[in-house]
Amino acid sequence: MHNEWRGNRVVGCRAGEDLALLVTDVAELDAVLSALVGAEPTDVQGPRWVLADPAAARREAQRRAVADARDRADGYADALGGTLGPLVRLSEAPEHGAPVAYRMAAAETAGPDVRALGLEPEPVRVTARCTTTWTLEP
Repeated sequence: MHNEWRGNRVVGCRAGEDLALLVTDVAELDAVLSALVGAEPTDVQGPRWVLADPAAARREAQRRAVADARDRADGYADALGGTLGPLVRLSEAPEHGAPVAYRMAAAETAGPDVRALGLEPEPVRVTARCTTTWTLEP
């Protein structure tokens, strides 16, 4: 709740509420969003597509990141006339992402047409980044 001021006098109040919905059946998404938009929210953020179990995808991304790091290190070792020695250090860089916001106006009639929003499931990008340090063997 936030007061609205005009000079040194309160002339109104403003309140807000955030709700998060988890929809696991994509076929129901249109109906859920139609009902939500019909309730006249100020804005709707999403959808944000996520994996139900991201562990396997994350492990595969990590495996590929390490393989790429080793391949690059092998290339540098070869360019220097040596071979790659044991791994000394591996560090992982954090991943960052931001949600996309969609502003929707509520319709005056029955249910708004949310099909125009393009709510088809999108690929979920899973990434892993690592930095490795190896010894160089002559």
